[in-house]
Amino acid sequence: MAMLARVLMMATLVTAAIMAAGCGAVRSAAKRAGVCRTPLTLTLIPGFHMPNSQWYGAHFKSAPDIPRRPTIVRLPLYPGLHRSSRPLPFPQGIDYPATGYLKTAPATFLSHASVTRINSWYRRAFHTCGYRLSVTTGIDAAADLNYGNGMVGYTSLRNPLLKVELAYDHIRQGVLVLYEAEEIVLPPRPAGSYLPGDIVRISLSGDWPGFPKSGTITNAAAVRALVRAVNHLPVSANGPSFLCMRMPPDPNVDFIFYPRHGHSILVTDIPACGGIVRVGHSRLLQDQPGGIYDTVRRLDHAGLIHITA
Repeated sequence: MAMLARVLMMATLVTAAIMAAGCGAVRSAAKRAGVCRTPLTLTLIPGFHMPNSQWYGAHFKSAPDIPRRPTIVRLPLYPGLHRSSRPLPFPQGIDYPATGYLKTAPATFLSHASVTRINSWYRRAFHTCGYRLSVTTGIDAAADLNYGNGMVGYTSLRNPLLKVELAYDHIRQGVLVLYEAEEIVLPPRPAGSYLPGDIVRISLSGDWPGFPKSGTITNAAAVRALVRAVNHLPVSANGPSFLCMRMPPDPNVDFIFYPRHGHSILVTDIPACGGIVRVGHSRLLQDQPGGIYDTVRRLDHAGLIHITA
């Protein structure tokens, strides 16, 4: 009996050791993977809210149809940072998209750590929280070397229109850390901008380099491909009042879609304006990879466009 008791005790100890080792391995793996902690909450609202930049803010106008609901973002915060009421001078590295559909939120903090240490921590923290490094100015992103005032930008992997930029500034009390969160929030695409499903013929005219100046598409599969490309375009970040100063020879490329029933529909692509597209008189759309240009190029290479000029 004593021998059996000793055997059972040894088995219990071995099992406990294995379980402890397993738990330790899990904890080590979790520690290596990192945990996303986001103690900072920012509320993004329409407009430009950068501190100490009255000129830009005075000239920034939100689009009238921007969705007004605030965007809440939760972000990593370097340990030991303290809120600061001192505005950071407008950082040269921070760049804002020229769109009226922008929501922003700033926050300024003070730290006594070095920019090198702060920046290194943020690179790991934002990576763990699902952001990628998208821009760096004044800081060597590979070596974490600070060359003075610097700026680092991160883009959300889930939402490429959400960006967070961190700017640093040395002052006598320490290092100012400025958060500037920004998101482009577009309104829904208007129902009138979608093409119907009974398109049977498409004519095109214009001047894309390497493409025919005019032609006709009647192949059913090709027609469906181009209709699908137009209907998948997103709303353009340029507002309703967007103007594009085009100079010859930069003409539009016009498509006329003929449905089986009803009136024809004009779709205009303006290559010189960055691929701005308008369906009829609807608001502006944005051509994109796999959109109108790429589809027309693919159909042209396949010989599915009947060239008329």
